[in-house]
Amino acid sequence: MSHVCLSRSFALATMSLAAAASHAATFGGVEFPGGISSFADQVVSYDPVIKNGQPTAANQNSADTVGAPNYTGANSQYASLGDGGSITLRFVDNRLTGSGSNAKDLWVFEVGPDVEDTFVEISKDGATWYAVGKVFGSTAGIDIDAFGWGVSDQFAFVRLTDDTLEGD
Repeated sequence: MSHVCLSRSFALATMSLAAAASHAATFGGVEFPGGISSFADQVVSYDPVIKNGQPTAANQNSADTVGAPNYTGANSQYASLGDGGSITLRFVDNRLTGSGSNAKDLWVFEVGPDVEDTFVEISKDGATWYAVGKVFGSTAGIDIDAFGWGVSDQFAFVRLTDDTLEGD
């Protein structure tokens, strides 16, 4: 699994890893056998859509979307996509793969006051993208095997785009 934390805060994680094993850890009720190495490592691009002053500058630090989820409440920092914004994250020391089963392979952790839908795309090279549906807010997973990929497929990039038809 991999992890992303945004508002329209997300944390992105993969369950199936093509990486060295590490200590298992649980985040948001989801166990990650690869522990903290399961989470996205790098922000490739961050394009929030700012409308009516939202998201505020305090919620535009894209670095808050990499690594393990750390949202603890009102004083936590997170990155917001705004209405229709997007973020592209990269897995450097691991890869998103299928699991060979109907288990969820990719997890998105959304935080903040508005729980909204987010479109999800994956890419092996950062150039060719594949839509794998959307998550419906909060902590949600996607089974990429359902889209025809398996354990031998390795994806290094995930792009999340806010659904403009949801929330503000």
